[in-house]
Amino acid sequence: MKSKKKSLILHIGTGKTATTAIQHFLYNSHAYLSKFNAKYVESGLIDDNHHLLCRNFMRGHTSTQDDISQSILDLKKELSESDYSSYIVSSEYFPGLALEEIKELAEAVSGLAEVKVIVYLRRQDRYLESWYLQLLKSGNFNHSLEVLRERLIQDKIFDYPYLIDLWSKIFGKNNVIVRPYEKSQFFKSDILKDFLNSLDMFDEEFEVQIKSISANSSLSRQQAILGNKILSMYESPSSELISFVRTPILGYKGDIDLMNFIERKQFLSLFEEDNRLLSNMYLNGESFFGEIQSEKTSFWLDSELLLKFTDAMTLLGEAEFIKAKNSLIQILDNLLEEESLNDEYKLYRRFLYNFKPFSI
Repeated sequence: MKSKKKSLILHIGTGKTATTAIQHFLYNSHAYLSKFNAKYVESGLIDDNHHLLCRNFMRGHTSTQDDISQSILDLKKELSESDYSSYIVSSEYFPGLALEEIKELAEAVSGLAEVKVIVYLRRQDRYLESWYLQLLKSGNFNHSLEVLRERLIQDKIFDYPYLIDLWSKIFGKNNVIVRPYEKSQFFKSDILKDFLNSLDMFDEEFEVQIKSISANSSLSRQQAILGNKILSMYESPSSELISFVRTPILGYKGDIDLMNFIERKQFLSLFEEDNRLLSNMYLNGESFFGEIQSEKTSFWLDSELLLKFTDAMTLLGEAEFIKAKNSLIQILDNLLEEESLNDEYKLYRRFLYNFKPFSI
């Protein structure tokens, strides 16, 4: 009797679509996946992802590329020798593969498993903002939002039809599952449940085992921008100061849009035709992404952040506090020159100048 052909599921991101959280669940849910005779692949694992099955990971690093070659051979062996019916691989580096590199993966598993690809796409403006904030939080201070936008456009990061077409050429359009990264479109309003449901691996009886993904305490956009501005004033900021500005301030939950409504609309107009195509191909003409909402605020620095940030600065030693304080005063002086700020900021600047918590 001919055995049923195995299935290899490639989760290719994209980045900034809860990929890390999905990987964490898959890595730690052997019992749940076993219910569907599915396995999270062991070959090519780094922590809980499969970057070592992806040529786009650490390009130009010879030893890593050698490891990837070996991991692809290991995957072939794992598919041959294991008895599961479904195998899952996940890496947000996959979208950077060239056509020949996708072919390499396809040829490695040819005859062993039918491949299905699942990809989540985030609305381009939100993707840009999220990527920029990641750069700020990681300490990369050499990019403006505008420079990053042009770089990502040039690299075709936002060209979703191009990405889908690339993978469809190898595995077939019917084997590429495309989902919007929009809460309103998620199955049961949850990204993880949507992911599992898209793979026919969601079970109501086991829903208790599936914990909704909630965001960890993370740096607000305002604090990320403020920290970036402070650190950029130093030639060699101390590790203590770097750690301080990257640690979320307790109790501060402010959030902003990095583009105003007009800027956002103009940017999205570049992809209007692409997004209409996605809607027609995958959602029967319904809007693929959510509509543009009016911006949360028009200015990134609010009084609540200033007060909480100043209070938190007292946890630094006296020398670091004085440096951070002087940097914050300089930022306020620059803003008062450039922006039409109300008297609240002038009063705060005066308060900050006279604030000396370490004085006896």
